[in-house]
Amino acid sequence: MFRKLLILALCTPVALAAQASGSSGAPEPSAPTTPFEHIVDKLGLDVKTQVPEAEKLFNAQARLGASIGVEMVNLRKKMLDLEFAEKTADVAPVLESYTAAAAKMTGLEADTFVKLMAILKPNQQGKVAKAFPYMAGFFKPQPPRGRGPRRGGVE
Repeated sequence: MFRKLLILALCTPVALAAQASGSSGAPEPSAPTTPFEHIVDKLGLDVKTQVPEAEKLFNAQARLGASIGVEMVNLRKKMLDLEFAEKTADVAPVLESYTAAAAKMTGLEADTFVKLMAILKPNQQGKVAKAFPYMAGFFKPQPPRGRGPRRGGVE
């Protein structure tokens, strides 16, 4: 049972709830909304020179991360299939493969950040600690978002 819960925890996307702030909940137009925008904001990148270079870097790295992300999704699906088929002995090698793929993804994120640091000015390099947390999971594929039920619970 614990093993199934562990597998489900690995496979369930993390949902972050927005904190109630007393406003409409919509972000301010100038507030960063994506991880990339947060990184740009935290590092204080120059919009005309550094942001285009950073976008180019992140797009190139995202192409490399796409195949790793697909591999991770397929391995998570395989782990679930094995668990629900009660073939728990077969889960361990798949879990090892998933761990290796996750390590490759983490390495890609770190490599991207190192390359990003190369375009920073000396006065921006002291800000990297505030921007680095936004790299976690940056290139992992996001689960599809369902539309959910309409008002009144009717679809």
